Amino acid sequence: MDFSVLYFLNKLAASCGTLSTVTGMFTENPLLRGGPIFFCICYLWFSTNDVNVRVKIIMGGIACILGVLISVFCQSHVPIHVRPVYDNRLGLVNILKWNQDSTDKRIYSFPSDTATLYFALVTIVFLQSRKMGLLSFLWAVLTVGVCRVAVGVHYPSDILAGMILGTTLVLVLSTIAGLTKWLSKRILRYDPGQKYLNIFFVFLCLEAYSLFPGLSQIFYFFIQLLKGGHAG
Repeated sequence: MDFSVLYFLNKLAASCGTLSTVTGMFTENPLLRGGPIFFCICYLWFSTNDVNVRVKIIMGGIACILGVLISVFCQSHVPIHVRPVYDNRLGLVNILKWNQDSTDKRIYSFPSDTATLYFALVTIVFLQSRKMGLLSFLWAVLTVGVCRVAVGVHYPSDILAGMILGTTLVLVLSTIAGLTKWLSKRILRYDPGQKYLNIFFVFLCLEAYSLFPGLSQIFYFFIQLLKGGHAG
């Protein structure tokens, strides 16, 4: 199933120059890929002053961070399979002209970190607005799912695994009622105007927009420190 869907979408995308260009843009352009979803999240955030709603969104954002770190770690250290576009045996059309240096030497693709993030974001939206969540889900399926498989960046199973990981983490963290209430009370006590909470939300969106590059570097810095400590 993985291979048949991969071949079908790659052949379809490569059959027309315009379609290849559009598919590539949706794959690599973060504004086209994530703009509508981030618009929904920002709308949900700024359309209310309800601290409980905002805390749930923040908890979902923390789940996004955790999901991306898990997926990137797996891609770097768990050799499930090589990215399709790097496997010359498959004979795929390399629409994006990627080489192994294009992805920070992460040649493995399971699970998709992009799918983990975006379907986590979709879940955050869906928990607050089913209509907006459904539209966001369809957009993510097209841009993160179909397009990234079509260009050979991921297998369909990579996307599915990322979807399950991101969705599950958001559902678990954002629906812990006790933790949500505890955080809400602390924010109302120490940040009644929610100014600091708004600033934190903005920084969270800026990091999420580019798959948490700053946090990922910090994470790998500590991993290297631990390795160095064990080596010593």
